[in-house]
Amino acid sequence: KASDFSSEVLRFSDALASEVILSKPKPVFFDDPDAISEKLFKDLVVWKQREDKTQIPLVATKHVKDFFENPVYSKVVQKGVRETIPVIDRPIIFEFAYTNGARHFVKTKQFSKSDASINSAMILVQEARIIQEKSRMQKMITVVADFEGDDFSAPIKGVFRESSIALVDSSEVNSYLERVKVQIQSHLDS
Repeated sequence: KASDFSSEVLRFSDALASEVILSKPKPVFFDDPDAISEKLFKDLVVWKQREDKTQIPLVATKHVKDFFENPVYSKVVQKGVRETIPVIDRPIIFEFAYTNGARHFVKTKQFSKSDASINSAMILVQEARIIQEKSRMQKMITVVADFEGDDFSAPIKGVFRESSIALVDSSEVNSYLERVKVQIQSHLDS
């Protein structure tokens, strides 16, 4: 069994290892290889959440979800709407959508203090822009966002400001929902 493992390691090393290997790996014997393997997996592969990580308060997204899930609007509002991004033929899921002249899509998003969040915002803006440009119907896209900290929201808001995608944060969510309520109510009354 040890020779099988050794040959597997050497085959892996020959096929995928870096060119900077100084010596060939040597077999090592363990009392409990499964326990060692599991420990290595946990240490090296499993993502550990930082214990000091603060939860992002979901103020804006909670208000939006509560509003759109109101049964009064069930005839107008669709949930979990899948829209295909035309150029790359990849789907994007919007939590809510409704039609009132234009097709309105609503996506909720939480942004943490990281470069990955800025990249995520840029990708989302680009995907939404493609959807809007390649459609014959007018499509309005709104991202309702919660931020890990106010000091971090500026770069994300800057990304959205340069696009036609509306960004609504917790300070704007009530006025946004009032506008949507008027739009939906006019649709229901007609």
